[in-house]
Amino acid sequence: MKKSVFLFAIGLSCFNLTLQAQEQKTTSKPTILLEELDENGDQKLSKEELKANARLSRHFEEIDTNEDRYLSEDELRAARQKRKELHTNRKKLTQIRDEKRKQLQAEREEVTERRKQQRKQVRQQRKELAATRIEKRKQMRAEQRKIIKARAQKRQAQLLEIDTNNDHLISKEEAEKSTQQGLIKNFDEIDTNNDGYISPKELKALRAKVKAERKKQKA
Repeated sequence: MKKSVFLFAIGLSCFNLTLQAQEQKTTSKPTILLEELDENGDQKLSKEELKANARLSRHFEEIDTNEDRYLSEDELRAARQKRKELHTNRKKLTQIRDEKRKQLQAEREEVTERRKQQRKQVRQQRKELAATRIEKRKQMRAEQRKIIKARAQKRQAQLLEIDTNNDHLISKEEAEKSTQQGLIKNFDEIDTNNDGYISPKELKALRAKVKAERKKQKA
């Protein structure tokens, strides 16, 4: 029997504590402040009564909207609501700033990546252009070699046509029998050693002379 009574007492105590906790939760903070700080029981707080509360003392004039030098429960509740709204607005503003920072960071990263890709593309284009130029130079050199070779073959053919005895020398008689009027007319001038024959060396010197004169005229 005693044990049952003891357990009942413990259960009742727990129930009372739960009710007190629920009551505290449902009781607003301004009401609790009035109960704690209102020394004369006039349901309002004077500046003298708020000496122990530094925050309320610091913002007394701001909270006292009717300027009666007392803080009522409605004024305390309005101040509390205003503080909540300020906190909410600051939180929203912080979130907006964070979002803007993230957006700016993403834009910077996008611009950086775009510039990186552009630089990469430019390097690739320069590389391709350089390769194209090198290939063109190779083609031009190959064409020039072909032209030089063709000219040399043509000169060789002309020389063989004129050099009827195949001694690699052109006599005056062989020159006169050919169709090369310039060779016939300038034979003595081309035959620089005056041996009566034009050698391949003398023909080469003639071509170099003509080339130099043409270059001089162009300049």
